[in-house]
Amino acid sequence: MKFVELKKHIVNEKHFCCYNLVGDDNFLVDSSINMFFNYIAQNNDFNIATLASEDIDANKLSVALNTTSFFGGTKVVLVKYLDTAKNKAVVSFIEQYLSKNPNEMAILVVTSKEPIFTEKTA
Repeated sequence: MKFVELKKHIVNEKHFCCYNLVGDDNFLVDSSINMFFNYIAQNNDFNIATLASEDIDANKLSVALNTTSFFGGTKVVLVKYLDTAKNKAVVSFIEQYLSKNPNEMAILVVTSKEPIFTEKTA
């Protein structure tokens, strides 16, 4: 989905349970992330969990996805710069998580250089 389509999609509140933001244009990727923070998490830091790919593991991601936000509402779980070659266990966990019943109150957003998965509805 293109950047303009993503904005319309997020504003219309028809959210998928996960998004893979792919691309070399850091400005567009960061702008997309900010749309999730602004429209879904409503700029509430308690509704945002950011995990850096260099110190992520499947357990940390599972905890972030399956805990509720502090004040309720939808939680945005961001995994930045996921490298599929270095984080095979995390990619495997994401595939398993998406194949089951993802948490309806959490939206997983993963940034990467290459596509990892396609958007999925909950």
